Amino acid sequence: MQGIEYELTKFPILIITGPRQPGKTTMLKNELSQYRYVTLENPDNREYAEKILKAF
Repeated sequence: MQGIEYELTKFPILIITGPRQPGKTTMLKNELSQYRYVTLENPDNREYAEKILKAF
């Protein structure tokens, strides 16, 4: 089985799903530490993301 970084070379977007609090975010932060983590729970971040999506 290949890792997450390998999958990102094939697909620009990945969806990680699962039940609440099994460690999805922790796993991603560990596996992809060179990436910046942004949560859309912050209203400012969510508003900014929605604005960008509307531009497309």
